[in-house]
Amino acid sequence: MSVLNILSIIYKLVLILSFLIAFLYGIKYRFYTQRYFMFYMFAILCIEFSTISKPFNKSLVYNFFPIISSFYFFYFFYQELQSKKGQAFHITIFIITLLSIIIFSISKGLEQFNISSAIAYSFLIILFALQWFFNQINKPNEYAIQHKQGFWVSFGLLLWSSFLFFRIIPMYYFNTKDVLFLEWLQYIYNTINILTYILFSLGIVWNNYPSKSNTLT
Repeated sequence: MSVLNILSIIYKLVLILSFLIAFLYGIKYRFYTQRYFMFYMFAILCIEFSTISKPFNKSLVYNFFPIISSFYFFYFFYQELQSKKGQAFHITIFIITLLSIIIFSISKGLEQFNISSAIAYSFLIILFALQWFFNQINKPNEYAIQHKQGFWVSFGLLLWSSFLFFRIIPMYYFNTKDVLFLEWLQYIYNTINILTYILFSLGIVWNNYPSKSNTLT
Protein backbone atom coordinates (compact mmCIF):
# COMPACT_ATOMS: atom_id res chain seq x y z
CA MET A 1 0.00 0.00 0.00
CA SER A 2 1.38 3.40 -1.00
CA VAL A 3 1.91 6.34 1.34
CA LEU A 4 -0.87 8.27 -0.41
CA ASN A 5 -3.31 5.41 0.14
CA ILE A 6 -2.40 5.26 3.83
CA LEU A 7 -2.83 9.02 4.22
CA SER A 8 -6.15 8.82 2.36
CA ILE A 9 -7.43 6.17 4.76
CA ILE A 10 -6.27 8.16 7.79
CA TYR A 11 -7.92 11.28 6.36
CA LYS A 12 -11.28 9.55 5.92
CA LEU A 13 -11.07 8.07 9.42
CA VAL A 14 -10.35 11.53 10.85
CA LEU A 15 -13.33 12.91 8.90
CA ILE A 16 -15.61 10.27 10.39
CA LEU A 17 -14.23 10.91 13.87
CA SER A 18 -14.67 14.68 13.47
CA PHE A 19 -18.26 14.14 12.38
CA LEU A 20 -18.97 11.88 15.36
CA ILE A 21 -17.45 14.39 17.79
CA ALA A 22 -19.54 17.20 16.29
CA PHE A 23 -22.65 14.99 16.40
CA LEU A 24 -22.18 13.84 20.00
CA TYR A 25 -21.30 17.31 21.30
CA GLY A 26 -24.22 18.72 19.32
CA ILE A 27 -26.60 16.37 21.09
CA LYS A 28 -25.08 17.13 24.49
CA TYR A 29 -24.74 20.92 24.20
CA ARG A 30 -27.12 21.61 21.28
CA PHE A 31 -26.00 22.09 17.71
CA TYR A 32 -26.24 25.89 17.67
CA THR A 33 -23.39 26.09 20.22
CA GLN A 34 -21.04 24.73 17.54
CA ARG A 35 -22.71 26.76 14.80
CA TYR A 36 -24.17 23.58 13.34
CA PHE A 37 -20.69 22.33 12.46
CA MET A 38 -21.99 18.77 12.41
CA PHE A 39 -24.03 19.52 9.29
CA TYR A 40 -20.97 20.95 7.55
CA MET A 41 -19.01 17.81 8.45
CA PHE A 42 -21.84 15.68 7.10
CA ALA A 43 -21.68 17.57 3.78
CA ILE A 44 -17.90 17.05 3.61
CA LEU A 45 -18.32 13.35 4.32
CA CYS A 46 -20.85 13.06 1.48
CA ILE A 47 -18.49 14.87 -0.89
CA GLU A 48 -15.44 12.78 0.00
CA PHE A 49 -17.14 9.41 -0.02
CA SER A 50 -19.05 10.14 -3.23
CA THR A 51 -15.70 10.37 -5.05
CA ILE A 52 -14.86 6.76 -4.15
CA SER A 53 -17.16 5.50 -6.90
CA LYS A 54 -15.08 5.28 -10.08
CA PRO A 55 -17.81 6.37 -12.54
CA PHE A 56 -18.43 9.47 -10.46
CA ASN A 57 -16.96 12.72 -11.80
CA LYS A 58 -14.63 13.97 -9.05
CA SER A 59 -14.10 17.34 -10.71
CA LEU A 60 -17.84 17.99 -10.67
CA VAL A 61 -17.95 17.30 -6.92
CA TYR A 62 -14.88 19.37 -6.09
CA ASN A 63 -16.20 22.32 -8.09
CA PHE A 64 -19.20 22.47 -5.77
CA PHE A 65 -17.07 22.18 -2.62
CA PRO A 66 -15.87 25.84 -2.63
CA ILE A 67 -19.46 27.05 -3.01
CA ILE A 68 -20.82 24.93 -0.14
CA SER A 69 -17.90 25.79 2.13
CA SER A 70 -18.07 29.50 1.30
CA PHE A 71 -21.71 29.67 2.38
CA TYR A 72 -21.07 27.79 5.60
CA PHE A 73 -18.00 29.76 6.72
CA PHE A 74 -19.73 33.00 5.79
CA TYR A 75 -22.43 32.02 8.29
CA PHE A 76 -19.90 30.70 10.84
CA PHE A 77 -17.82 33.86 11.08
CA TYR A 78 -20.66 36.34 10.54
CA GLN A 79 -22.36 35.27 13.78
CA GLU A 80 -20.04 37.18 16.08
CA LEU A 81 -19.49 40.30 13.99
CA GLN A 82 -21.01 43.26 15.78
CA SER A 83 -19.74 46.31 13.95
CA LYS A 84 -21.50 47.36 10.75
CA LYS A 85 -18.14 47.92 9.04
CA GLY A 86 -17.06 44.38 9.87
CA GLN A 87 -20.35 42.96 8.64
CA ALA A 88 -20.22 45.04 5.45
CA PHE A 89 -16.66 43.88 4.72
CA HIS A 90 -17.63 40.27 5.41
CA ILE A 91 -20.64 40.40 3.08
CA THR A 92 -18.73 42.24 0.34
CA ILE A 93 -15.80 39.82 0.10
CA PHE A 94 -18.21 36.89 0.25
CA ILE A 95 -20.37 38.11 -2.64
CA ILE A 96 -17.37 39.06 -4.80
CA THR A 97 -15.60 35.75 -4.21
CA LEU A 98 -18.74 33.66 -4.65
CA LEU A 99 -19.51 35.32 -7.98
CA SER A 100 -15.88 34.79 -9.03
CA ILE A 101 -16.06 31.08 -8.16
CA ILE A 102 -19.30 30.64 -10.10
CA ILE A 103 -17.95 32.51 -13.15
CA PHE A 104 -14.67 30.56 -13.11
CA SER A 105 -16.51 27.24 -12.80
CA ILE A 106 -18.99 27.97 -15.59
CA SER A 107 -16.35 29.36 -17.96
CA LYS A 108 -14.28 26.18 -17.84
CA GLY A 109 -17.15 23.75 -17.37
CA LEU A 110 -18.31 22.11 -14.16
CA GLU A 111 -16.98 18.74 -15.23
CA GLN A 112 -13.40 20.01 -15.21
CA PHE A 113 -11.67 21.10 -12.01
CA ASN A 114 -10.99 24.84 -12.01
CA ILE A 115 -7.85 26.00 -10.20
CA SER A 116 -9.00 29.63 -10.27
CA SER A 117 -12.08 28.71 -8.22
CA ALA A 118 -9.92 26.96 -5.62
CA ILE A 119 -7.58 29.96 -5.38
CA ALA A 120 -10.52 32.37 -5.00
CA TYR A 121 -12.03 30.17 -2.28
CA SER A 122 -8.72 29.93 -0.41
CA PHE A 123 -8.34 33.70 -0.56
CA LEU A 124 -11.84 34.15 0.91
CA ILE A 125 -11.17 31.68 3.73
CA ILE A 126 -7.91 33.40 4.63
CA LEU A 127 -9.71 36.77 4.82
CA PHE A 128 -12.46 35.27 7.01
CA ALA A 129 -9.91 33.76 9.39
CA LEU A 130 -7.78 36.91 9.57
CA GLN A 131 -10.89 38.99 10.21
CA TRP A 132 -11.74 36.70 13.14
CA PHE A 133 -8.28 37.18 14.68
CA PHE A 134 -8.46 40.93 14.07
CA ASN A 135 -11.84 41.03 15.80
CA GLN A 136 -10.45 39.12 18.81
CA ILE A 137 -7.54 41.54 19.16
CA ASN A 138 -9.79 44.59 18.99
CA LYS A 139 -12.60 43.21 21.17
CA PRO A 140 -11.15 40.74 23.68
CA ASN A 141 -13.39 39.11 26.30
CA GLU A 142 -13.00 37.04 29.46
CA TYR A 143 -12.63 33.70 27.69
CA ALA A 144 -9.19 32.27 26.91
CA ILE A 145 -8.69 32.07 23.16
CA GLN A 146 -8.12 28.30 23.19
CA HIS A 147 -11.67 27.86 24.54
CA LYS A 148 -13.15 29.48 21.45
CA GLN A 149 -14.19 27.32 18.53
CA GLY A 150 -13.43 30.19 16.17
CA PHE A 151 -9.75 30.07 17.14
CA TRP A 152 -9.29 26.43 16.16
CA VAL A 153 -11.37 26.78 13.00
CA SER A 154 -9.51 29.93 11.93
CA PHE A 155 -6.14 28.34 12.70
CA GLY A 156 -7.06 25.24 10.72
CA LEU A 157 -8.36 27.24 7.76
CA LEU A 158 -5.26 29.44 7.64
CA LEU A 159 -3.04 26.36 7.71
CA TRP A 160 -5.01 24.60 4.99
CA SER A 161 -5.60 27.60 2.71
CA SER A 162 -2.02 28.87 2.88
CA PHE A 163 -0.58 25.52 1.84
CA LEU A 164 -3.21 25.06 -0.87
CA PHE A 165 -1.62 27.93 -2.77
CA PHE A 166 1.72 26.08 -2.85
CA ARG A 167 -0.06 22.87 -3.81
CA ILE A 168 -2.21 23.92 -6.76
CA ILE A 169 -0.57 27.01 -8.32
CA PRO A 170 2.63 25.23 -9.48
CA MET A 171 0.84 21.89 -9.99
CA TYR A 172 1.03 21.74 -13.78
CA TYR A 173 4.60 23.05 -13.83
CA PHE A 174 5.91 20.38 -11.46
CA ASN A 175 3.84 17.74 -13.24
CA THR A 176 6.14 18.17 -16.24
CA LYS A 177 9.36 19.35 -14.56
CA ASP A 178 9.57 17.57 -11.20
CA VAL A 179 7.01 14.84 -10.57
CA LEU A 180 8.79 13.61 -7.44
CA PHE A 181 8.53 17.01 -5.78
CA LEU A 182 4.85 17.18 -6.76
CA GLU A 183 4.31 13.84 -5.02
CA TRP A 184 5.94 15.20 -1.85
CA LEU A 185 3.66 18.22 -2.02
CA GLN A 186 0.71 15.84 -2.20
CA TYR A 187 1.96 13.96 0.88
CA ILE A 188 2.25 17.21 2.81
CA TYR A 189 -1.13 18.44 1.57
CA ASN A 190 -2.85 15.24 2.69
CA THR A 191 -1.18 15.57 6.08
CA ILE A 192 -2.38 19.19 6.32
CA ASN A 193 -5.92 18.00 5.56
CA ILE A 194 -5.72 15.56 8.47
CA LEU A 195 -4.35 18.21 10.84
CA THR A 196 -7.04 20.68 9.76
CA TYR A 197 -9.91 18.42 10.77
CA ILE A 198 -8.16 17.50 14.00
CA LEU A 199 -8.04 21.22 14.78
CA PHE A 200 -11.74 21.53 13.91
CA SER A 201 -12.52 18.73 16.36
CA LEU A 202 -10.43 20.36 19.08
CA GLY A 203 -12.44 23.53 18.53
CA ILE A 204 -15.69 21.71 19.27
CA VAL A 205 -14.27 20.05 22.39
CA TRP A 206 -12.62 23.17 23.81
CA ASN A 207 -15.59 25.37 23.02
CA ASN A 208 -17.69 23.42 25.52
CA TYR A 209 -14.92 22.67 28.03
CA PRO A 210 -15.07 25.74 30.36
CA SER A 211 -18.86 25.98 30.62
CA LYS A 212 -22.02 25.81 28.57
CA SER A 213 -22.08 29.59 28.43
CA ASN A 214 -19.01 29.70 26.15
CA THR A 215 -20.91 29.60 22.89
CA LEU A 216 -20.65 31.37 19.56
CA THR A 217 -17.19 32.79 20.26
